[in-house]
Amino acid sequence: MKILCERDALKESLAAVIGRTKHGKSVPILAHILLNAEGQKLRLTGNDLQACSIVEMPCEVSEPGAFTIPGDRLNKLVSGLPTGGQIKIEADDKSAKVRAGRSIYTFAGLPAADFPPAFELRDAQEITLTGKQLQRLLKIPAPAISQEQSRPHICGLFLHHEKGRILACATDGHTLIRTSVEVDIPRFDGIIIPDEACSEIVRLAGDGDVTLRVSSTLIEAESGKRRFVSKIVDATFPDYLPVIPQSAPVPFTVEVSDIDEAITRLAAAGEAERAATIRISWERDSDRILISRRTEFGEGNEEIACDCTGRDAGEIAFQSGYVRRLIEASGGKIARLHFDGPGDPARITSPDDADFVSVIMPCRA
Repeated sequence: MKILCERDALKESLAAVIGRTKHGKSVPILAHILLNAEGQKLRLTGNDLQACSIVEMPCEVSEPGAFTIPGDRLNKLVSGLPTGGQIKIEADDKSAKVRAGRSIYTFAGLPAADFPPAFELRDAQEITLTGKQLQRLLKIPAPAISQEQSRPHICGLFLHHEKGRILACATDGHTLIRTSVEVDIPRFDGIIIPDEACSEIVRLAGDGDVTLRVSSTLIEAESGKRRFVSKIVDATFPDYLPVIPQSAPVPFTVEVSDIDEAITRLAAAGEAERAATIRISWERDSDRILISRRTEFGEGNEEIACDCTGRDAGEIAFQSGYVRRLIEASGGKIARLHFDGPGDPARITSPDDADFVSVIMPCRA
């Protein structure tokens, strides 16, 4: 294999696949990137057996061929070379020589035949979304994705179809976030996309359209010259609809910044921990709510302007980190808090986004 390519184009292409090489300690070839040169283009592939990233770039091909090269070493070298230059790569069955100006490096490699094949989808359903739509679906619910590997059915984002729209939902058992976009597509079976795959697809999505292909075991995202394919979570997402409470007849409407700043200041009353419990209370027909925190180190109280007209007095307790997570995910300047009883789940919505809904479970004060 002999090729000549632009340094900047190679650097950008490596960035698209290098994330798949991190599991190479246990399986050495997974630390490599497959280079395949043919027809005046170079295809780079990274594969960690759970997902694979593929990107194509233009290059001058003197001799077509394929070779695997250590991804991290090549990425570090290319990143350190001057911008605007050219890189020549010559490879045989055992090694690759990389030339750029006066720099010459030789890397040992492995045969291309030993590299794991890219995933292939069968009987896939195809969905076309704008980059903006896809980023909305995958980014907004992401903070609620569970990190408990012992509960794989919630360690991902649930993407599903309902009445002319695609919905995306995530939950960790303490919080739940759901959003949706209206799109005219055929109905498809719901899938659970792994957390890491969501992040990769978001990075792939730009301003143009993104094509999603979904099968019973895989999801593929393609945009321009880039493709990403991942296994989906082999589990059933819980029926989340019964968990979402109805909107309160009279919700509390508050400034997001007011709550966020109050929670930040309340950290002074104790250790700055995510699981810190705060209590939200209010008087009948009041014009404010009280957010308080009591610990062995002290006590803090914050009053926030809020219209409580039509509400009886009450209180409810939450973990502060979860409250902050949901109000930030709402994406607006105003949040509506739908509280019922002290032991009931609470609903947080945004007047600026009718398709956003989130739920937080209360805790003991």
